[in-house]
Amino acid sequence: MFPPHRLTTLLPLSGLILLAGCAGQSLWKSDKESSAPQPQALSFPDRRASMNAAESTGATPTRYYIQYDVLRVEVPRGTVSRSETLWNHVDESVFPFAVTRRLRLNGFRIGLAEQGAWPAIKAILDSSAATQTAQAGLAQADLAPFAIQIDPLSRDRTIFHYGLHGKLEGSTFADSLNMLRIEHHLDPEQLSDFNLRLAPEARSAHPQTMLTATGAGLREVPVYEGKVFTDLAVEMEVPANSIIVLGPSDRAGRRALIGTEFLCGQRNGVQFERILFITPRLVAREQAGQGF
Repeated sequence: MFPPHRLTTLLPLSGLILLAGCAGQSLWKSDKESSAPQPQALSFPDRRASMNAAESTGATPTRYYIQYDVLRVEVPRGTVSRSETLWNHVDESVFPFAVTRRLRLNGFRIGLAEQGAWPAIKAILDSSAATQTAQAGLAQADLAPFAIQIDPLSRDRTIFHYGLHGKLEGSTFADSLNMLRIEHHLDPEQLSDFNLRLAPEARSAHPQTMLTATGAGLREVPVYEGKVFTDLAVEMEVPANSIIVLGPSDRAGRRALIGTEFLCGQRNGVQFERILFITPRLVAREQAGQGF
């Protein structure tokens, strides 16, 4: 379904979500004071009904896009990696056991939470003195791959990970950022579900550029050096009203392990770990003279 990755990745500048700053800000002060967006219920239009209506009335055709609402949270070390409290509300069985085992070995856990589980997850975060460090939303107009910045700081990194056959591999990346790469696919006949592929990526903080032909004409696009960890990629079908939850496993914290590099940190002598909540949505826009 998805094409193989290149170690040097071409991505449009508009497709990059930079989740930077706001460290130490209270995640939720109270229901009235909270500025952090809670994931909202998703609703999806019936595309075939829309197309029939457009044909019969001569209305402007509708084009659909995927938008992602991303919330990055930091909690004291061990809150998520050493406790099942939050994971009890997350379904990890959407992936084969071999996949979840390999991810845990590398310091990651991932699964889907239903929209109705959000109040319980929020209560767990409230009780653990969680801080919101970033939030963002992005609509991908062309369905091109893009990346979410997990760690806002660039630095030289040596990252080890266990590959498909359990072999420990290591690579060094100069002045690099830790990203989560997302590829997505929409089925025109089944718009209520998204087909996604997620993979950790280490990429250069200062890319080169090259002139490339695009649908909008010639433009300069960034060329990133680094590595997409394809052997740690996960593919999933995300139904309506679901939240992707990515957090650390109990192995996160081991020195230079990829899950540690991506999801663990220390600030002012205090250790913390990160959790990402990613909510995909369908966005409809009228496009004169264009179909899906």
